[in-house]
Amino acid sequence: MILNPYASVVFCDDLRQEANGKQLHIGVYNDAVLFDGPLPWALPTGLWCLIKYLEPYPETLPTLAIKVRLESKAGGVVDLIEAPVPKTDIIPQKGPLEFEKDTVKLLALSMNIQLSTLVFQEPAKLVVVVVRDGEEISAGRLRISQLSRDGAGNPIPAV
Repeated sequence: MILNPYASVVFCDDLRQEANGKQLHIGVYNDAVLFDGPLPWALPTGLWCLIKYLEPYPETLPTLAIKVRLESKAGGVVDLIEAPVPKTDIIPQKGPLEFEKDTVKLLALSMNIQLSTLVFQEPAKLVVVVVRDGEEISAGRLRISQLSRDGAGNPIPAV
């Protein structure tokens, strides 16, 4: 079995750390933030990006970075964050995958990034990628859009 690098992101309004090590994710977004009202739209408390990255442990550690960007039609692509990952934050761990007698050793990265107050002038996408030795690996994206309404003005549930 071939294991490829894997990245994922969870977007939420708030992140709380309990004394016992448990994290609470408050206001988790599925795939979109839907605003009900005219532009501009704002997330005054900002947004958390909870990023996870895994790959089979390599012979030499790669150079990793996290990028968060905003993509829109009129605004194009705007880089919000480009954060290099210190090699000390890259940890080996035993993977949950077992192949007969051998356990796979994984390179694991977990990073939480807080974006402060966000104001959107048009519909857009927040995109998060992990950059591994110059190659972008998509972690995920969050659509920023307006709540749709039917002919009677009732909100149409997001799908």
